[in-house]
Parts: sequence; C-alpha cells; structure tokens
Amino acid sequence: MSTLLEVDDLRSGYGSIPVLQGVTFSVAEGETAVLFGLNGAGKATRDAKVLLLGVSYKADIDDTRESPALKMIELLQDAGADVSYHDPWVPELPELGLVSAPLVPAAVDCVVIVTAHSGIDYARRVDDSALVVDLRNATGRAGISSEKVWKL
Repeated sequence: MSTLLEVDDLRSGYGSIPVLQGVTFSVAEGETAVLFGLNGAGKATRDAKVLLLGVSYKADIDDTRESPALKMIELLQDAGADVSYHDPWVPELPELGLVSAPLVPAAVDCVVIVTAHSGIDYARRVDDSALVVDLRNATGRAGISSEKVWKL
C-alpha cells in the first residue's frame, strides 16, 4: 500500500498551552487515523460535545451524498464524543438517528464548520464558541481572526 499521509514531529498549541508535541505517524491507503488526547480547549474527545455546522456535501443544498460530515460523525461517535449537527438545509439524518439541533455554540465544547452555508453569522458563532475547527475557511472569508479558530 502507498503512504497517503506522513507526519513527522508535529507540534501545536492553543495559545500558550502545548497540545501536540513530537507526534509522528503515517497513514497508508485504505487506513483511517484519529488522534486522541486533549484538544485545544484542554479536553479529551471522549465525552466532548461536538457540533458539526453543515452536513450537506456543498453549501446551500440539502444533498448529503458523499458528504464528509457523515464519516466525521461516525468517527467522533466512535471516539466517544457526544455529536450533534446544525444544518438549515438538512433537517434530519435518519440513517444516523440525528435531527438538526439548534445552533447554540455556547452549549458545546467544539463547533466544526464542515459546510460553509451562506446566511450563517460566523463572527457571532466564533464569539459564542469555546473552540471552532473551520474546515472550509468560512471564518477567513468573513474576515474573522481569533485564537478560538483552528483551520485545517
């Protein structure tokens, strides 16, 4: 199998709090990798409340086919996280037994922006959140810069 991802001596922190130090791993084709441990908010994934913002495969539609959010929900649940989602275009995910939750970032440990729907006030969501993982640069396009926002 070929190596799809190789990480050597990864180091990261949240403000002055070191989170990752000297992490080295590789992921081969067909493998899945998950990092366990404290996140930038100093919490473990297990029992963390995680809200995925947007689950459709692209902005402003209701189609979830091939959406990465579905796999993320499964991986986070397998890691012990309490996962919910908010999507104004997708009221329910019956295959996962979930319905779109109210958008209340203060009630969760982490908000993950998976689909950057228009009409979302991202500045307010960042202000109200403890930690935001922005997978779509929705905060950057909105001109938001904050230590609370992590971008991948």
